[in-house]
Amino acid sequence: LRLFGKQSNNDPSKSGLHLSPVWNLLYCWMWLVAGILKIAGLGLIIYAIWALIAVDTDRNLKILILASGIIIAGLAALIFILSLFYRITLHYLSESSPAEAKADTPGYAPQRPDTDENQDQAAQLNRKMEKTVALLSELNENVLLNDEAKQRKLQAIASLEIQNVLSKTDTLMDEKEWALARNLLTEISQKHPENQKINEQIAKLNDLRNKAFSGELEQAKKLIKDLIAISAWDKAIQHAENLFEKHPDADQARELVKRVRQDRQKFREQQIQRMYNDIERAITKKRWNDALQISRQMIEKYPDSAEAEELQTRIATMEENAEIEKRQQLEEQIKDLVKRKNFIQAVELANYIISEYPQSPQADALRRQIDKLTELASEQERELEI
Repeated sequence: LRLFGKQSNNDPSKSGLHLSPVWNLLYCWMWLVAGILKIAGLGLIIYAIWALIAVDTDRNLKILILASGIIIAGLAALIFILSLFYRITLHYLSESSPAEAKADTPGYAPQRPDTDENQDQAAQLNRKMEKTVALLSELNENVLLNDEAKQRKLQAIASLEIQNVLSKTDTLMDEKEWALARNLLTEISQKHPENQKINEQIAKLNDLRNKAFSGELEQAKKLIKDLIAISAWDKAIQHAENLFEKHPDADQARELVKRVRQDRQKFREQQIQRMYNDIERAITKKRWNDALQISRQMIEKYPDSAEAEELQTRIATMEENAEIEKRQQLEEQIKDLVKRKNFIQAVELANYIISEYPQSPQADALRRQIDKLTELASEQERELEI
């Protein structure tokens, strides 16, 4: 294969071949010859089979034609297999050559650029490799150090870590993020309990936090009061808990959280009791639709309350009575329409009751009256037309 190739001069480090166009031409001719032989062989085979069946000729000639077709088809298959072997070899040589050499390979298509996902994976792998190399380098360096040098190095690392934490906590204290600053200082102080700078920073944090507490407490109380006024209890409790998280050792912050939670529970119990009383009053006055509507609201809003569980057992009776009440109200409307001689709307409402509540007593009574009401409505329509 190297007879038709030349060594790439673009990069001396590359050992692949830059394949000449002779290989491309040879590859095309192999495919062409294989195709022609395949067609010829199949044609002879088909003709021989057809001759054996349909044509009355010499049997030996038929067998000769069939054998020739099989041989030619086999030769085509052999050339096809050789061309595939050549293609694989060509691909192998191209893979080891520079990118511009691959462009001469038949069927070659430039590779698509890496996707964002592949680039991210490559970047992550690169960072891991760099970190691994750094760790191995540090390990190698530590092995070569004596005890005194190792101690100095550890002190330098600790000093750098402490300085970074102090810098971060300064920024957090400026932003009044007391909880985050306290967590960082607590963690670093456990590693270096005797460090004076850390202890000074903790004292500074406590001093600033105590000075800011009064203002933050008043601001939180005002905001919580406004939220309670619009019944935004969840947000009110959240603000109280945020203040307590910033000042966990402040009794006033703890009491604020406790008071807001108690107020919410008290408000909840008052709401449940008020709604339950409204339901009982509606039932006493036979306003079943009002009782049913309030009951559904209460079950949806306070499903875990004892009152809601008790109403669940009564909801079916309320629905039945509410339907009766509605039918009675519709019946009264029809009577009022007839009294005011509005027969057209009376007929429409009567038909509605009959279709919606066919088994009701009101529907039975209206069926006996519907013909008369329809006649009166027709007369009224004629009068309106005149």
